[in-house]
Amino acid sequence: MLFFIMFLLFILLLFTLLYRKENKQTSTVEKKTIGGTLQAAEPVRYSEDTANGKANPTTSFNIEDIEKALIKYKGTTNEETVLEVAGEAYLWGKYGAQVNYKKAVECYKRWEEIGNIKGIHFQGVAHQVIGLQTGDFMYYSLGTCELYKAYKGGCELSEGMLRDTFESGFFENVSTFEEGIEFCKRTFDQ
Repeated sequence: MLFFIMFLLFILLLFTLLYRKENKQTSTVEKKTIGGTLQAAEPVRYSEDTANGKANPTTSFNIEDIEKALIKYKGTTNEETVLEVAGEAYLWGKYGAQVNYKKAVECYKRWEEIGNIKGIHFQGVAHQVIGLQTGDFMYYSLGTCELYKAYKGGCELSEGMLRDTFESGFFENVSTFEEGIEFCKRTFDQ
């Protein structure tokens, strides 16, 4: 009888140890997954296909191609597209470009000069980014002013940016989109 009880205790101990080991392995995997420590596959580099908004592995270009296109398409109907892509490349450091805020603003200024309201919108975005990156409140305020100008001109993109700006708490005197628009009207529409 004693032998039988010891046998049962041994089986129970063995079962407990195996169960704990299995749970430890499961929880370790869960922790790694939740913590994001699992190794991902090597990323594949795609360029963006601006025509349909999806990644396209067959199309690739870099900043040198974009700079050549800026010269080639100046004064044509394609200039707006090239200016948008170039501004984005310089603002965010895409397509192999180094971040260059001055060049980004120049692209967006040229886009405005050829008559596209989005040029003013993206100048506003660029100036807000510069303000946030440098801690210069004046650039951020300038960007907000440009976004308001684009919003008044009918640029649908500007409403969302202004809403985020005004509701972010960055400005002490406004906390809602409506308050921000009223403030801009009093300040800029004279």
